[in-house]
Amino acid sequence: MEETHPKEMKPLKFKWFNVGQYTFEKDGRFTNHIGFDYIPEEEALTDDAQKIIDERIEEARQKVLTGKMSPVYYYMEKTWMDPITLSKFVGLSMFTVKRHFKPAKFAKLKPEIFQKYANAFEISVEELKNPK
Repeated sequence: MEETHPKEMKPLKFKWFNVGQYTFEKDGRFTNHIGFDYIPEEEALTDDAQKIIDERIEEARQKVLTGKMSPVYYYMEKTWMDPITLSKFVGLSMFTVKRHFKPAKFAKLKPEIFQKYANAFEISVEELKNPK
């Protein structure tokens, strides 16, 4: 069996799911408890769904590289957000977030807004301004 160096291991991302769990009560009856549990992201998606998501992320990346969209759009897709969710994370209206998808508007953002987006995407401001 081949050993993998810790730095070569891919970090796991998790998604939360509603899970029904059956447990025994003291009187011997089964009870259903609804709770939250998580499973690794790779197990949560079918191959087809993952392929579609990967295609959307790549399409967003290409739009950024060609100057049609700003990096905000790319990172929103990459983190599986939509404009409504992203607007809640950064504390701006959805309309404002959508305006920031335009490269010209993105270039004029104040440093505080760049920082809000970077925090939402869990990246640095430098990574936000220069996506790979």
